[in-house]
Amino acid sequence: MTPLEFKLTQELAQATKSLESALERCRHSEELCTGLMSQLQLMKRHRFGQRSERFIDPDDPQMAFDAGGQPIESDSDEESGNEESDDNEEDPTSAISPQSPDSNVIDIQSAKPRKTKTSVFPDHFRRVETTIPVDEQDELCTCRCQKVVINHTLHERLNYVPAVFEVLVERREVVVCPKGCSGEMVTANKPQHILPKAKITESLLAHLIVSKLDDRQPDYHLSKQLESRFGVGLSRQTIARNKIKCSLPLQPLINLMKDEVIDYDVSSLDATGLQVLKEHDRPATRTSYAYCFRGGPPGKEVSSMSTIPYGIRPSSMIGSLASVEPCIVMVIRSLTWCSNART
Repeated sequence: MTPLEFKLTQELAQATKSLESALERCRHSEELCTGLMSQLQLMKRHRFGQRSERFIDPDDPQMAFDAGGQPIESDSDEESGNEESDDNEEDPTSAISPQSPDSNVIDIQSAKPRKTKTSVFPDHFRRVETTIPVDEQDELCTCRCQKVVINHTLHERLNYVPAVFEVLVERREVVVCPKGCSGEMVTANKPQHILPKAKITESLLAHLIVSKLDDRQPDYHLSKQLESRFGVGLSRQTIARNKIKCSLPLQPLINLMKDEVIDYDVSSLDATGLQVLKEHDRPATRTSYAYCFRGGPPGKEVSSMSTIPYGIRPSSMIGSLASVEPCIVMVIRSLTWCSNART
C-alpha cells in the first residue's frame, strides 16, 4: 500500500467515526426534544386544559398514593365500565364515560347541590325579642272560638347599632351648714379617672387605642372620621397626647404583661424604622427604631411596641424588658378593661 492510499484510508476511517458520532448526537438530541415537547404538552394541558381533559399516566408510580391506595384500573376494566355505563344511559346521575378505551378523559360524576350551612350567631350577643301577633281576622276560628298560641316561629337577624356619643355631666354636691357655721362647706370628691384633666372618658380612650393598634387606623383618619360622622372635634395631637399620657397610670398593668413575655420560653422581636425630628443627642437625619415585642403563653399573647435608648442592643433588653419605657400603650386582646370600656 502506497503512502497516499494509507493516508486516504485513515482519513476515511476518521470521517466515518465523526459521522457516527454526529448521528449519535443527533439521535440523542431528537429523543431529548421529543421528551421536552411531551412534557410541555402535559404542562399546557395541566395549566390551561379543563379538569375533564387532564391526562392520567397509568404507569405513574405515584398514582397509587394519589388514588388512596386503590389499584389502577386496566383497559379491560374501563371497557367493562363503558358497557355498564351504556346500560345506564337513562340514569342522569351516572358517570360520564370516555368516548374510547384509549381516551384520556376522566369520568366526571354529576354535580350534587351543596348544603348551605346555617349561620349561628354567638351566644354573647344581646338578644332583643319581639313578638309579632297574628292578624285580628285570624284570631277567631270558623266556629267563633278564640284561638290560643301554641308555638312561635323563630327567625334571627343580625342588627348593627351605630356608635352613640353622649356627654356625661358630673354634678358634685356642695353642702353647707344652714346656720352659717364657718369652715363647714364641703364639696363631694371627684371620681377617679385614668386621665383626670382629659375631657374624654375611659370608654372613648379605649376606643381610640383599639382603633389605632388593633384596627390600624391612623390618628388623622380617626380625627376626620369623628368630625365628619359625629361632629366630635378631636385633633390628632389631642388623640396622640391622651394615648401617651395613659401609659403612666397603666404602668403596673404593663409590667404584669411584660412578665408574661419574659416568663414564657418563646418570644419574638420586630424592628420598624422611623424618623424622629426631635430626639435627645441625635440628629433628625439618623434613623430610629421602634421594637415590637411579642410573646406569652397560648391564649394570653402580649404585643408591646417600645423604644430602646440609643446605644443599647435590643437583645440585651429581652431579659430586662420591664425597664423599657413604652412609647405607646400595650394591647392585649383579652384585656378586660379595654373590652368592657369599649362595649
